[in-house]
Order: sequence, then structure tokens, then C-alpha cells
Amino acid sequence: MKSKAFLFLLALLLVLFSATVVGKSPNPHPRPFKGSMSGEATFDFTTGACLGITGAPWQTIGYMEGKLTHLGKAEWFVSHCSTLDGLQLVNGEGIFVAANGDELWMTYTAELISPFIVPGVVLYAQDNVVTGGTGRFENASGKFQTQIAITLEDLTVLTTPASGEFAGAISY
Repeated sequence: MKSKAFLFLLALLLVLFSATVVGKSPNPHPRPFKGSMSGEATFDFTTGACLGITGAPWQTIGYMEGKLTHLGKAEWFVSHCSTLDGLQLVNGEGIFVAANGDELWMTYTAELISPFIVPGVVLYAQDNVVTGGTGRFENASGKFQTQIAITLEDLTVLTTPASGEFAGAISY
């Protein structure tokens, strides 16, 4: 009788432990990822980070905030190089910081959509690849697209308004 009770308790503990381990594993199924953000882009001429990549004497540094699925109210920090003609953005790296502090990391490239569809606004179609993160996004993966709008209000100022619309899927 004692051996049956011991085996039952052992089996019960094994089931409970297995359920806990499975419950904390990454979800391999893609989840819709969408939202919008706004902020600014700054053209930094001090680092020289893009000279050897595209020949451009500036690197673009961006910051946006807004709401995204699975992140809530979030912040987005990005940096990239652009070609001298501004037609492509390369070597892009970004970090989303979720409302709870978890990070979602990504790399990206972008191409200019026909310039000046709206006067004073430049649009880019950006392809993003999720490369991991922290917290619940530790082994995250996925792809999403962003339409980035850069508003050129004053060409003598190095910081300009920017906004983005996001759509795709991520797994975590």
C-alpha cells in the first residue's frame, strides 16, 4: 500500500514538474505583432560609424514610443547607416523596451518608397528580423515590416519627427 502511494505521489510530482517546465518554454507559434509609434530621428555626424559601410558621414539614431502588441506601451531605440543617396538603410539595429522592461532585439534594412508622396515626408519600407531579447523575449524570433515616415521640416536641423506603423509576427 505504501509503495502504491509513493509511486502515485512520485508520478503526480513528475506530472506537475513537467507541466511547469512546458509552461515556461517559448511558444513556437507566431503571434501577430502590430502597433504604431512616434518620435524622432537624429542624423549624427560625430561618430563616423557609417564611413566604412556606406561612405555616409552620418549615422541615424532614432527614438520612438507608442503601443505594440505583446509589449504594451513601449520605447524603440534604433541606429542605422544610409546610402549616400538615401535610397537604402543598412546595418540597422533596434531594441524595443516593453512596459515591464523586457527587451526585444532586431536587425533591419529598409528601402525608400517613392520620395515625397506627401510633400516634406520621406517613407521607408523596413524589413525587420527579431534576434532575441530579455525576459519573456529571451529566445524570440520572427519578422515584421515597418513603414517609417520621416518629416523633413527644416533641413538645417539634425533632428526631425519620425513615426512608424508595424505589422508582422513574432514567436517567444
